[in-house]
Amino acid sequence: MATMTRSMLAGLLVVLVLVAAAARARRVKRDAAALPTRFWISAMKVGGLVALLRVSILWYLTYREWTGTQSLSLLPLLLLLYPEGLLVAPTSSPTAADVWLLRGLLAVGSLVMTVVAALLTAAGSLLTSRKSG
Repeated sequence: MATMTRSMLAGLLVVLVLVAAAARARRVKRDAAALPTRFWISAMKVGGLVALLRVSILWYLTYREWTGTQSLSLLPLLLLLYPEGLLVAPTSSPTAADVWLLRGLLAVGSLVMTVVAALLTAAGSLLTSRKSG
């Protein structure tokens, strides 16, 4: 089972990398948008990919729970759902409403974390440029 989990994650990662590479290859010439605009568009794209990855992990773990095939080897995947996973009340088996609620929380939380990381990156580059200038 652990081999299947790892191969599914590896496959998902390969698909995400290929999609990102295809999107970059399509962009032959740079648009006339300002650098800060491109930065935030890129940050939102990364946030969307992170949200997609985390929601996909949630659906996979829910499938394993509902089919009774969960195991301890899935624990690293479960850790990727925190801190939003702490907001859902623990039940013996998650209901469809619980899964939908957590899906929304994961999507919003992933985007918020990405925006915070982008803000920290922008602030760091601003401080670095001021020190050198």
